[in-house]
Amino acid sequence: MLPNGRKVHIAPSPEEAEILRRRLSAIEKDQPFDLVINGSPEHLDALRIAHTHHENRRQALKDKHGDAYDEFENVKSDLDALVSELHMLTDHSVALDANFSKYGYSAHLRTYDDRSGPSSSASSLYHGPDDHEKKDWAAEKRNGRIMKLYKKPTVRQYFHRGLLWRASGTTEVASFELFVDLLYVGILAINGDHAAENPTGYELLRFVITFIMSWKIWSDLALIISWFETDDIAQRISILFIMACLLGLTTNMLEAFENTYKMLIAFYLTARLFMGSYFLFLAWCIPMVRGMLIAQSIIIAIPSVLWIGSIHIDLPQRFAIIAIAILIDLTGTVGVIFLARGAKNISTRLGTWADRVFEFYPATNIEHKNRKNKRICDISLRLFGRRYHISKRRAFWP
Repeated sequence: MLPNGRKVHIAPSPEEAEILRRRLSAIEKDQPFDLVINGSPEHLDALRIAHTHHENRRQALKDKHGDAYDEFENVKSDLDALVSELHMLTDHSVALDANFSKYGYSAHLRTYDDRSGPSSSASSLYHGPDDHEKKDWAAEKRNGRIMKLYKKPTVRQYFHRGLLWRASGTTEVASFELFVDLLYVGILAINGDHAAENPTGYELLRFVITFIMSWKIWSDLALIISWFETDDIAQRISILFIMACLLGLTTNMLEAFENTYKMLIAFYLTARLFMGSYFLFLAWCIPMVRGMLIAQSIIIAIPSVLWIGSIHIDLPQRFAIIAIAILIDLTGTVGVIFLARGAKNISTRLGTWADRVFEFYPATNIEHKNRKNKRICDISLRLFGRRYHISKRRAFWP
C-alpha cells in the first residue's frame, strides 16, 4: 500500500503478470492499483516510497510520545529475541541431506520440548516411509522411476530488461549429458588419430572442418539442454536421434573429401535442421522467448543452403563455400545477441523493435556449464592418458 492509498500488486514472474492483471481488473474494478514484477525497478521504487513513508511515521510517533515510544521498542526487541529462542527449542524437523531412511532411521532431529515424551529427546527414531521428507533417500528412489512421455518445456533462466531470472531449483548435470560427452570425446579421438597418422596440410584442413561440424552439433545440443527443461521420454528420443546423426557424421568424416562428402553433409544437415525445427516447436510452445528461438532457426537455415550448394561444387572451389558456411555457423548466435542488446546504438527505431522482439531471451546457466566443462575435461584427459599408456606398452612389448 502506497502513502496515497494505491495498492501495489507484485507478480512473481513476467509471464504471470498479464494473467494477474486481468484477474485484478475483474475483481477490483473501482479501486486503482499498480502491478509490478518482482525485482523490477518499479518494484524497488514502490518499496522505497513505502519505506520512506513508514520511517517518517515512526519518527513522528517518537517525537510525539518520547519515553513511552522508547520503552515500547525495548519491550518489542526483548519479545522478538524470546520468540526466536523459543522457536529454536520447540519441536521442529531439521532436514538432513543424509540417507538415514536407507538404514531404517528417520532423518529428523527432535528437541527436549517434544510432546510425545522425553524418550524421544535428541534421538532419531524409526518412522514409516510416508513420514520422511521429499528429499529423503526413499522418496528420491521412488521419484526416480517416474518419467512422463511428454512434458511442456520450460525455460531454465532468461534475461528480461537486464535482469536475470532463474529457476529456484539447482541444475544438475544429467546422466545422459555425460553419455553425449563420452560419445563426442570418442569422435574427437577417432578424428585426431586419423589426422596424426598422416600429418599433412590437407589432412589438417579436413580435421578442422569435420571437427567444427561435430562440435557444432554437440554444442547446440548442450545449449538446448541448458536453456530448457523437459526431462521426458520425447527429449531422450530426440537426443538419441541427434547422437545417431553424430555417429553417421563420424563414419563419413575420415574420407570426407574423397567419396563420402555427400553423406557427411547429409548427416550434418539432418541434425542441424532437426534442431532448427525443434527451436520452431519451442517458439510455438513458449511465446515468451519466441523472438530468440526464431532467430536461432534462421541462422541454422541460412548456412544450410550453403552446405547443400557445396555438394555441387568441385574442389578446391568448395572450400570457399565451406568457409562462409562455417563462419555463419560460428558467429550467427553472437550476431543475434549483438542485435538484441546493441541495436539501440545503431538506430532508435531498430532499438525499439529489438526491445520488443527480444524482450525475453534464454540465458545459459554458468554453474551448469562449468560442471559440464570440468566433467568433459576429466573424461578427455583420462581417455587420452589411457590411450597413451597403452601405446607405450605396445612400443615396449613389440
